[in-house]
Amino acid sequence: MYPFFGILLLFLFVLVIVHFYRRKCIIKHIRCMTAKEKCEKINALVQPFGYCYDHCQDIFSSTLDAWQRSFGYCRLYDTMAPHFQMIFDCLPIYFDYHGKTWLIELWKGQYGINTGAEIGVYHADEIIAPDKRKYALFHAADNEELLPLAFALQKQHHTLARFRKEHWWLTGFDVGCYSQPKDLAMNCSINFPDSDMQQAFLSGLAQAEVQVENIRLYQNSVSFSFCSCPSCLYRLPSRIYRKFIQWKNHLFCKYFRFMTKPFTCSADQVLYLYEYAPFAFRRLFSRHHLGKLSRKQKKTIFTNRREQTKTNGY
Repeated sequence: MYPFFGILLLFLFVLVIVHFYRRKCIIKHIRCMTAKEKCEKINALVQPFGYCYDHCQDIFSSTLDAWQRSFGYCRLYDTMAPHFQMIFDCLPIYFDYHGKTWLIELWKGQYGINTGAEIGVYHADEIIAPDKRKYALFHAADNEELLPLAFALQKQHHTLARFRKEHWWLTGFDVGCYSQPKDLAMNCSINFPDSDMQQAFLSGLAQAEVQVENIRLYQNSVSFSFCSCPSCLYRLPSRIYRKFIQWKNHLFCKYFRFMTKPFTCSADQVLYLYEYAPFAFRRLFSRHHLGKLSRKQKKTIFTNRREQTKTNGY
């Protein structure tokens, strides 16, 4: 019996030594990389998940050709979001334009261990009656339908992300940052191709259930602030469940920062996570956005990521 415990203790001791040596080597390797090398490697890793890295802001955003584009949007995604650790306020704006019902939706809140915001542009193939819009499937805008979008995400008057781009799904995610949706504000601007679409959007904005502030018009653009969400009311079981998910998100944010505490930059933290705990890296970029895919589709994305990584020599 005693020799067995001796061997077990020796084995555990060797594991601890290997663990600290491996960790030290990974930290040294990342610190020796140039900023360009880090950006190239991160973009190669996250591009198959539909994201890119903005080194100027140390923020992750979505790519124009993200795989999420082919899935469009339906209200069920928002309803199921808490089951994928996403707790956010949302502002769906429906309006009719050129024989189609359009949807421009805003989101702000906590996405797992990320604080983030999104603007999505979608439309149906026909005019959808108001009582059926919540059940309809909307398609992402085509390349010729992209709109110049812009938003600044603020947390208690501190700007976390600022993006301006012609897009169908403009996003910004701050990794390892924890926030309550009510503490976030989005200052948005949308530029429309003509005044008819602008006026249709304003009509939809007036009918939206969420309060917006500081609406400003300039030529064919509309600027406004999305701060509070008085209509985001939930029944008691839902409120309890959302608080529980936020408690988990807060806990995992702390754990993420503890695991990656040799670094403070998101680029270094994500690279460290990829090298040190690949399974955690996959969950970071897939848990909240692959929920509606089949196992086969998930496996294809992971396989493509590995092949791309090998091709780039990482």
